[in-house]
Amino acid sequence: MSTKENIILVTGATGTQGHAVAQALLKSRNAVRIIVRKPSRWSETVLQLEQAGAHTVIADMDDEASLNAAMRDVYGLFSVQAMDDDTGSERRHADNLARAAKKAGVQQVVHVSASRTGDYESFPGWGDGKWNEQYWTDKRYAENVIINAGFNYWTILRPTFFMDNFLPPKAPFMYAGLETGSISVVFKPDKKLQFIDTADTGAFAAAAFNDPEHFNRKFIDLAGDELTIGEIVGEIGKVTGKVINVRYITEQEAINGGMFPALANYQEWTNAAGYVVDIDKLSSYCIPLTSFRAFFEKNKHLLNIK
Repeated sequence: MSTKENIILVTGATGTQGHAVAQALLKSRNAVRIIVRKPSRWSETVLQLEQAGAHTVIADMDDEASLNAAMRDVYGLFSVQAMDDDTGSERRHADNLARAAKKAGVQQVVHVSASRTGDYESFPGWGDGKWNEQYWTDKRYAENVIINAGFNYWTILRPTFFMDNFLPPKAPFMYAGLETGSISVVFKPDKKLQFIDTADTGAFAAAAFNDPEHFNRKFIDLAGDELTIGEIVGEIGKVTGKVINVRYITEQEAINGGMFPALANYQEWTNAAGYVVDIDKLSSYCIPLTSFRAFFEKNKHLLNIK
């Protein structure tokens, strides 16, 4: 059973999700240790977490000796892996992390995956090379590593799209032209998109660590709001006072126009399958979820719309 004195090791602390989890754990007065790679040691994100009370260790997911040292005296582990870098890295890092955690006697793991990882074979066109199938199979592989490692407690969180995709530094890549008031998307005009504030993912992770029995062996898909892309830019407009136009195009038109092919394909996947979280069902956890409007109000100082 977790106590406030038990150390929780957070991976990915310089990333969006790991940072949010570390913040939530520190806010609930947990003892937090964060793993960072040497080049990120003195980054603003790391210094901010240290100022809030986190302890930093230098480790690398490909260096098992460093992972073994980072796991010393750790009760709980927050696990998240970056997407594969064409070397099998996502699966390898999941294996290395779980092996080091098990060796160190870690009792509880909260792992972040992606919504719909459990039913990707039901996607229209699955097996035809239409979607980035490795993305999904890698996610499922990492989940299975955690599930089958033999930890006393485990929880799998499966978030949808991130609301901060509409904020810098992600927005110029994800929604090019947003800052000048015009974006082009493959999303259908009537397609509802589901998103989560990563701070809410952090809140669920912290709740799982602080009440392991209640969250044990659960797969929890996370979304806080669902709107069409037109409704989303409408919400941004209400907050900023700026009009944002949306141009609806095909996947090929998007690629021809310079959109990263994997991003265009992911938007087309949303039209064909998309996320289907039962948001109302999440209320049973009594953890407040952030709406688009609340998210944009909270971050309107970052919405640089000209």
